[in-house]
Amino acid sequence: MMNGIRCRAYPTPDQQNTLAQWIGCARVIYNAKVAEMKYFYTFSRKALGVGPMPEIDQTYSQFKDPELTPFLSELPSQILRNSSTQFMTAWQRFRKGLAKRPAHKKKGRRDSVLLTSELFRFDKDGTLFIGTQKHNLGSLKFSLHANVVYPKTIVISQKAGRWYISFCFDDPTWETPRLREDILSDLSHLTEEHLAAVTWAGDRGVNEILHGSDGQVFHLADPAMARDKRRQARKKHLQKKLAKQQKGSAHQKESRRRQKTKAAIARISVQQANVRKNFAHQVSAKLVNNPEIQVFTFEDLKIANMTARAKPKQDEKTGVYLPNGAAAKSGLNRSILQSCWGNITLFTYYKAARVNKVAIKVPAQFSSQTCSACGHTSAKNRSGKRFLCTSCGFMADADFNASQVLRQRGVRHVLDLDWMAKKPSKKVSFMKNRARNTSVKNYVAEAGAEA
Repeated sequence: MMNGIRCRAYPTPDQQNTLAQWIGCARVIYNAKVAEMKYFYTFSRKALGVGPMPEIDQTYSQFKDPELTPFLSELPSQILRNSSTQFMTAWQRFRKGLAKRPAHKKKGRRDSVLLTSELFRFDKDGTLFIGTQKHNLGSLKFSLHANVVYPKTIVISQKAGRWYISFCFDDPTWETPRLREDILSDLSHLTEEHLAAVTWAGDRGVNEILHGSDGQVFHLADPAMARDKRRQARKKHLQKKLAKQQKGSAHQKESRRRQKTKAAIARISVQQANVRKNFAHQVSAKLVNNPEIQVFTFEDLKIANMTARAKPKQDEKTGVYLPNGAAAKSGLNRSILQSCWGNITLFTYYKAARVNKVAIKVPAQFSSQTCSACGHTSAKNRSGKRFLCTSCGFMADADFNASQVLRQRGVRHVLDLDWMAKKPSKKVSFMKNRARNTSVKNYVAEAGAEA
């Protein structure tokens, strides 16, 4: 089974400069192919009319010029070829409807370069050598924290001053897991009581990040929360400092102090993200390693919609903007994003699939107002952390009751076969004016005939 790994790399200053040049040149080729694609796409649509998409290739030699782009000849040509291949892969995925159209890469976002077997080699002792006979970088230090099968391609990336090596390899210790549909099909034949016994559900919150149906509560440890508060305070101070420093423009270079401040803010942001990601890995691993649980149920929350900025309010008569609670909404958005809801669900999904378990999502509507004992739904049932059913008198912790409701919904989701793929409804469009001429004009051919 295929597995992936990412390791910290520690290149020397000279190696960092060379790798940064390789990353920049690879980005130049990729962006040039994207610009070429847009040109041919626009020309085909405007000049040739409605028709098939233009044929795009992965040639890159037309961008190498000794006068305009001499820097492209100062590095191995395999790097340019690999970047063009990456663009072609993105284009083919777009044609198949698997991804969006390839877009320009911006410097500072996912800076990486793909190296194939011609540009690196692993020795028996695990030493990694980068480069060719002409462009030799030497051995690159990195920390390998697992037993792996050495790959044929690697990706070297850089983020906030830290360097990484990532690759995929065929792990012989892992067996190919069963299909998700087969596992759910077997679970659907269980009785409701048996399925409920092997089903776990979690209610996500801000203060208590995850409250499980088994009564277990997951949240960041107090020392980690204290360190995060200190990082946030330091980050806020640096952001105020950044606002007072000299910005860069077309005629004025950005000050070196501003560059250092931006780098410090980026390092703090990466540290905060790593803490949250590590917490999500720990929680998901603890859930999946429970031998008594086979189904993991989460709320189907639209986190992107929940963390949208507050809409401005404007007085209809005077046109003056009114208070809209933007500061409070920003604080809530920050708390939701720092709770790593999405990563916990994502990591649980793929870790459960490895061990032939499943994770599902169920609707979250009224789960905090529904009684898990009698099913009565009312806004009066909940008051803060206290849940008291106005119908049957059931009383419990509000988050625990919500997790029980989600577990019941997860059981019904499996037994009612809601997980089965349904065919999408066909959409048919009709032309408003059927009498008009629908033939496609070829303006290039007409221009040639007139000439």
